[in-house]
Amino acid sequence: KLRMMCMFFNISFYFKRFFLACLLLCGLSAYGQEVSNSGQAVGSGGPAIQVSNVDGRLELFWLDQGQVWHQWQKDTGSSYWGCTKWRSWYGFPYCKQWGTVVVAPTWSPNEQFDGHLINLTAARRSDGRLEIAGLGGDRALYIRSQTCPGCGWGPWEK
Repeated sequence: KLRMMCMFFNISFYFKRFFLACLLLCGLSAYGQEVSNSGQAVGSGGPAIQVSNVDGRLELFWLDQGQVWHQWQKDTGSSYWGCTKWRSWYGFPYCKQWGTVVVAPTWSPNEQFDGHLINLTAARRSDGRLEIAGLGGDRALYIRSQTCPGCGWGPWEK
């Protein structure tokens, strides 16, 4: 419901920041989906926030002792029609079963952002850029955005 509200109403830039700050204070995630820290892509920290890029690749953000960590899919994975079970007959390989072969996406190494936050949330903006926000040790709101959709990250803004 929050996502629909933000899509249909033109909320000012400062109100969006206030809204993110309220969500952070309440311990809620605005648009990102919280995922378990037992997955392949998440480090040893707390639960991760998962946000999808405009091209469908997932990006994960999490806190580990106040440090912000980030990881992203390098591709979305793929599937093709091919052999799903191989057998050998006197040393010669042959296909026993045909079907859809699924190739899992590849993940980047864990990347640590500078800064120290108490909590974290993430969202995709209407222009396609991802944005993360959190409260610093001084209880100020810090926001960091991609420079363009799918591009690198700009500096933290207070």
